[in-house]
Amino acid sequence: MILVPAILSLLLGTLAVGLMAKLVVRLARHGSLAWRHAFAYGALVTVAGLAGVLLRFFSGVVLPGVLGAAIAFAFHALMGGWFLGRHVHDREGLRIPFLRGAFLGVLVFVLVLALGFAMGALMGLLEAQQGATAPV
Repeated sequence: MILVPAILSLLLGTLAVGLMAKLVVRLARHGSLAWRHAFAYGALVTVAGLAGVLLRFFSGVVLPGVLGAAIAFAFHALMGGWFLGRHVHDREGLRIPFLRGAFLGVLVFVLVLALGFAMGALMGLLEAQQGATAPV
C-alpha cells in the first residue's frame, strides 16, 4: 500500500515538469515542443531527482542547501540543453541550440521551484486553518 503514494508522486512530478516545459516553450516563444517530448523530459527529470534522493538516503551524505540548489540548477541547465535543445523546434522547423535549450531548462527549474514553494505555502495555510478550527 505504501507503493501507491510513491507511484502517484512520480506521475505527478512527471506531469508537473512536462506541463511546465510545454508552458516555458510556449511563453518564451522558442517554437514548439511535442507533448510526448514534454512528458519524456518530465519523466527524465523526475527519475533523475528520485535517483538523487535515493543516493542521499542510502549513502547518508547530506549536502548543504546552497550546494544542492547549485547542483539542481546545473542539472536542469544541462538536461534542458541536451534534451530540449534536441526536441524543441523553432518557427523554421530547425532544432534550437544547446544554450537556448539550457535557458529553457533553467526556466522550467524556476517554475517548478515556484510551484513547490506555492504548494508548501498552501499546505501550511491549510494546516494552520485546520489547527485553528480543531476542537480543544
